[in-house]
Amino acid sequence: MNLTKFAPDEFKEHLIVLDNKAKFVSARVRCDLGFTTCHQHYVLIGNEGVGKSDAVEEIYQRMKCIAQIANCETHDAVSMFETNEGFGTTLFEACKDNTVIYIKNAERLAMKGNANPKSGIEELCNAMSNMKNSGNM
Repeated sequence: MNLTKFAPDEFKEHLIVLDNKAKFVSARVRCDLGFTTCHQHYVLIGNEGVGKSDAVEEIYQRMKCIAQIANCETHDAVSMFETNEGFGTTLFEACKDNTVIYIKNAERLAMKGNANPKSGIEELCNAMSNMKNSGNM
């Protein structure tokens, strides 16, 4: 999918920001100043087939240049969610250094019998915000 044509303007502008960060980091590396740490969380929502996976790939390609991100992994939120624990240990185990983690299907948590009235996306965001940043995306 050509995101430069179909993506929302805000997303295209953010890709330009990431491109500029990559140029800045490249200049730092040339001056032997090294890479900067870059902890970012994105929440991409939309109907099935609108290009969220493509958007993740675009972000990943830029993050490789900014923060030496080496991998991009996809996980299913429904299979990660434990009824008694929430995302507790499964989210922690999925997050690895130098890896972009794409967690899909958070909106489907209600189908798994999630007793919490919050939406699956809120559950996931809360779990991520409670994690200590240890270099994970």
